[in-house]
Amino acid sequence: MNLREEKGYTYGIGTGFSGGPELGSFRVSSEINKDATAASVTEVLGELERYAATGMTEEEYQFLQNAIGQRDALAYETPGAKLGLLAQILRYDLPLDYRHRQQALLRETDRETLNALASRLIKADDIAIVVVGDVPEIRPQLEALGVPIKVLDEDGFEIPEG
Repeated sequence: MNLREEKGYTYGIGTGFSGGPELGSFRVSSEINKDATAASVTEVLGELERYAATGMTEEEYQFLQNAIGQRDALAYETPGAKLGLLAQILRYDLPLDYRHRQQALLRETDRETLNALASRLIKADDIAIVVVGDVPEIRPQLEALGVPIKVLDEDGFEIPEG
């Protein structure tokens, strides 16, 4: 809400944990007004530090609880989405009612438990920041932040300086 409603840097921003059998990640993703690139990075890092330190408020927790049901109501209405769910069940050998169990677990998990997990798993000082955009326009903003910068090509290979 900070970047979207208070600052006006973006129309939408999302965060989330993703995990598999061996690895997991936490991601923040958004399309940002290029003039606000560095300011947005600063704001996101500040939000992550705050969240890791103090966790979610009771209001944020209630919003999360309400959003779970709303999100899941539309999540599997297309044939492709249903196929994806079945693939997940088969791949990870999950019980057929795992989505119901997952929803119940999310509803039953208290705010303190979620805050403890956030504190342990969100590390704003150990994060890779990926910015896609017009390098000549956004690089000076990012350099001002004092963070190391690597420019990559479309295949993910570093482009040597100079």
